[in-house]
Amino acid sequence: TFRWHSDATVTLATYNKLHGTHRLIADVVSFRGPHINHLTPRTLDIDAVQVGMPKRGITPKAVIEGPPRRKCPILLRQTSFKALEERIEFKAADGGPVEGRHTAGFGEIEQRGVALTAKGRSSARSS
Repeated sequence: TFRWHSDATVTLATYNKLHGTHRLIADVVSFRGPHINHLTPRTLDIDAVQVGMPKRGITPKAVIEGPPRRKCPILLRQTSFKALEERIEFKAADGGPVEGRHTAGFGEIEQRGVALTAKGRSSARSS
């Protein structure tokens, strides 16, 4: 169901126009069927992940979103990285194939902390 398709349903010119408007619009309109474009693994130490990504050849977002690091990890902190650029076969104006590239997917990594109040911690335990 969520398989990636490397052949586009639009011409390269149409794709470029859509992409110029918004990368996600181009992703949704230009390919057959649904596909996963967003993965969200969890971590216990988002700061370590942020530092470790470049060591593995992954370019992270410039800053971690959410509150700064604290002794007691609270609320949500996250970072993300751009997915690999994919080779795509677009339709040429004459109907034949033309090669292009597409990147819309991304990975988001989250560190979830604890609730701030006793009531919040209580409801988190019961869910």
